[in-house]
Amino acid sequence: ALAGTLRRGEEEAPRPLLRLALAAGAAVVLVAAASLALPWLATKEVQQAAHEWKRDPASAFARLDRARRLNPLSEDADLHAGAIASRLGEHGRMAASFRRAVARDDASWYAWLELAMAESLQGRRDAALAALARAHALDPGEDTIRQVAATVRAGRRVDPAAIDRTMLGRIPVR
Repeated sequence: ALAGTLRRGEEEAPRPLLRLALAAGAAVVLVAAASLALPWLATKEVQQAAHEWKRDPASAFARLDRARRLNPLSEDADLHAGAIASRLGEHGRMAASFRRAVARDDASWYAWLELAMAESLQGRRDAALAALARAHALDPGEDTIRQVAATVRAGRRVDPAAIDRTMLGRIPVR
């Protein structure tokens, strides 16, 4: 069929080259589809985890692990895992989650603040202060960073629930 469409004097493309071109084109289409589908699937996993964590924390953490694998460039799954761990009082998991989040996006003052709280709750004052210094460098005007730093420097216990209420209080209600 292809030969019939060629004009006289033109040669038919060698079949191996045609197959290679078609395979390369198919690969490009598959990669493009995956680059859209995988982050979308990861977002769905994060949303489901956010809805079910109170009822089934183990399932929520499994979903967040899956989301992290589906979209390894995003810190979203780790931010959610850290927040859930904080609410469950799992400070080790909280710290690990926020460490992964800042490894993916070291420009997130919020992730550094949360990591600082996790470090403080585990008795790692110096690590907490270092994370707070990074958070402050990223957003010097953020009062919450200063409040947490003052608490850590004074040797008092950080209250993640109080910080959550402060942060949630900033969200406008419609």
